[in-house]
Amino acid sequence: MSGVDGVELQTLELRLDGGVARVTFDHPPVNVFDAALQADLEAALEQIEARPEVRVVVFQSANPDFFIAHYDVGDILAEETGALRAAAGSFNRLMSRIRDGERVTIGKVRGAARGGGCEFLLALDLRFASLERARFGFPEVALGILAAGGGTQRLPATIGRARALEMLLGGDDLTAEVAERYGLVNRAVPEGELDELVNRLAGRIASYQPEVVAITKLAASSAADGPGQTGFALEALLLDVLKSAPAARRRMARFLDAGAQTVAGERRFQGLLEALGEEPEA
Repeated sequence: MSGVDGVELQTLELRLDGGVARVTFDHPPVNVFDAALQADLEAALEQIEARPEVRVVVFQSANPDFFIAHYDVGDILAEETGALRAAAGSFNRLMSRIRDGERVTIGKVRGAARGGGCEFLLALDLRFASLERARFGFPEVALGILAAGGGTQRLPATIGRARALEMLLGGDDLTAEVAERYGLVNRAVPEGELDELVNRLAGRIASYQPEVVAITKLAASSAADGPGQTGFALEALLLDVLKSAPAARRRMARFLDAGAQTVAGERRFQGLLEALGEEPEA
């Protein structure tokens, strides 16, 4: 896979189409968000930000079953106390960079976007989903941790506290239809209409004066009461504390041992989570 100017990328592909940049996640088997994907995403953003002609960035997946499955649970288990807090901070800085940038960002969602994948989507300006394929969820509490990539901060700001707690604590996937009703996505459309909808909108926005688009985005962002840095720091601290608990470590290890982050395992994702509650903690 490649970016532009000969830059090699391992987990995603970057293509430029006039004023629209298209970032396609392709990180088998299930597009987990890990250090490699984050490094490639940062490299792609560098290339995009160096091109003033790019007005819109569309994020999509090469795998129709998984947009971004979730953050790499193995990475969370492997991180030492303190280092995990730094990793969460790095993830949130990247999400803020995307959210606060001048370019309009669009998520075109097919497949599952859970945990860190859903947190990534919350950092984007616009989100559109396939009615047949898209699913959204937060499995962290079932694993003994919490959604510390902005989930406890951006999700309530997007869909409201009660619905956010339903997602954060319930652990069930939301269908695209319910996600649209909750306000998590702008629109959920039939699979065959998704590409046309996003392409048409991205092309239209890219045709406008860039300074007008950037100022409009800035004005709309400043009008919303978004999460503060204190909240991000708190959730990162709490993740560090929770992750160190033996029960959380056992749950995450069992999650991986049961087949998580494989195609077969992720396709029975809810069953993996339910099995965690059935096994003894000791």
